[in-house]
Amino acid sequence: LLAVHIAEIGEYIYDLFLFMAIENPLMSRIFKLMVYVRLHLKAGMFFMTLNYCMYGHRHRESNELIWKGLKILTNAPWLAPLGVLCDRTHAHHHLMAKDNTTMNMLKFWTTKYTER
Repeated sequence: LLAVHIAEIGEYIYDLFLFMAIENPLMSRIFKLMVYVRLHLKAGMFFMTLNYCMYGHRHRESNELIWKGLKILTNAPWLAPLGVLCDRTHAHHHLMAKDNTTMNMLKFWTTKYTER
């Protein structure tokens, strides 16, 4: 519900002829919600994607670059040059959950899917 309200605020800002940007993780499905689809269809709205590694974002313990992706819905044209995707010329630190719950669930669903 919060995601819907944020999109509605974005529409309000757009209707005031102001610039706005809404960001979310690259793999998130939030932008598939109808309120975001409708916002994206407005004149001048576009998606921009970027990877943190291209901005030198490093893991604090390993000092390796972190791939983390970001997707931004905006109407601010000056943000477009920030949309830099990983050029794959370097290694990445693989982020892991603090406990194994996430990894165990991933293994469970992967196994279930491949059993089909």
